[in-house]
Formats: sequence, structure tokens, C-alpha cells
Amino acid sequence: MPDKRRYYIESNESHYLHAHHPEGLTVTRQIVQELYPDYMPAYDLVMHRTWAHMFNMFVMRKDLYDQYCEWLFAILGELERRVDISSYTPYEARIYGFVSELLLDVWLEHNHIPYVEQNVSFMEPQNWLKKGTAFLWRKLNASNRGEHKYSRFAGLSTNAMWEMHHEESDESQVVA
Repeated sequence: MPDKRRYYIESNESHYLHAHHPEGLTVTRQIVQELYPDYMPAYDLVMHRTWAHMFNMFVMRKDLYDQYCEWLFAILGELERRVDISSYTPYEARIYGFVSELLLDVWLEHNHIPYVEQNVSFMEPQNWLKKGTAFLWRKLNASNRGEHKYSRFAGLSTNAMWEMHHEESDESQVVA
């Protein structure tokens, strides 16, 4: 498993709701409740944690892999039937990958699967300033809007959000 990604000031659920369309998680919860109600304690535990194993990366025995895939794809198939993503941006259309990152920990927790973590290295540079700014932007806009948990920047990649912000800043400085 990759090392845990830690969200020190928010839960997995809060992070998802601020970063993506909320239907992905709310509908997934309904599906797990319907298809696998015995998984709900693990689901709730994982959603309230401040860490998760991201990137959908793992190495496991074939029998465990087969069990995991059967469980996961039953949920994701139903999610695909219930959530209309036709108006989602290409980034947000990755809903199944975002949801499955969290479901892996649910499955591991419920089945008491032991694991070993391994550091994951990024081959490209990480701009932590951009990532931090995007995080704060989502949090602040969600707080100020009150009506919904994601801002007008939700669904954009960090780079797209950053470019959009700078374009708006540049336009406000243009004198006609």
C-alpha cells in the first residue's frame, strides 16, 4: 500500500465533499448500505478518519484481489447507473477513481486485511504552494457560500484553477 495521505484538519468525507461533486460520496454511501450493510461500520470509520491510502495502488494475493474486485465493481457499477456525470468536467468524470481510493480502505478495514505501507515517489515536481492554495480556496469558498460544499473551482485541476484565478486577476487590471 502507498503511505497514508494525511488530511490533518479535515476528514476523508469532508475532503471529498470540498473537492468533488458530493453525489459521488452520498450515493456511494447509499449503495454500500443497500448492497453491503455489514460494511457500514468500516465505511463510517474510514470517512471520519483524517488519513487514507490514495492512488489505487496495492499488491495483494490473487484470491484477495478477486474478492476486492468483485466487491468494488459491484459498488462502482451501481454508482455509474445512479449518477449522471454528463455535465461533469473531464477531471470530475474521474468520480469512480476518487471514490474507489476511499473504498479500498473500507474493504481493508472490514476484512481485517494486514498491509505494509511503501513510500510513493512522484516523478514530476509537486507544487505544494498551488496544492495548498487550492485546498484553502475550496475550504473558504465552501464556508462563505453556505449553499453548497464546493465552489466554482470544484472539478478543476489545480493548474486550471490557478490559471483561471490569474486570468480573472489580469482581467480586473485591464483598463478600457
